[in-house]
Amino acid sequence: MNQADECPHCGGLRRELDDEREKVLLERWAAHHREHLVHQDAHDREHIEYRDRIETATVVLDRRLDQMNEFRAQLTEERALYVRRDMLDEFRIASAKVTDANAARIRELETAKSNLEGRLWAVGMGIGALVIVINVVIAVFV
Repeated sequence: MNQADECPHCGGLRRELDDEREKVLLERWAAHHREHLVHQDAHDREHIEYRDRIETATVVLDRRLDQMNEFRAQLTEERALYVRRDMLDEFRIASAKVTDANAARIRELETAKSNLEGRLWAVGMGIGALVIVINVVIAVFV
């Protein structure tokens, strides 16, 4: 029997021969075929391990991305609480104007108070002098 078959894995040819030589060749052919099966199993396992690693990495990456999104949301919430620089500068300028205006008003009130205190002191002195004069007049003329 001199029939040639092609190996489905490597394209090698298998020849069927008679007698002892045929037995040896068939054993070699079977060993060759087993070698391909072992290689295919190893190759399939490698793909399964690769797929498992990819799935694990995907889960880890998804978890990290979720954490990053939570952090980004937290930053966005916090950023909403902050005041922008231009608004703060405007507030400082307005606050300084109000503070200066209040200081001027306080100085005016202090000045007015001092003038009033001085006038009341003068009126009190005048009344005291008038009482003394009236007592002297009454003591002298009565």
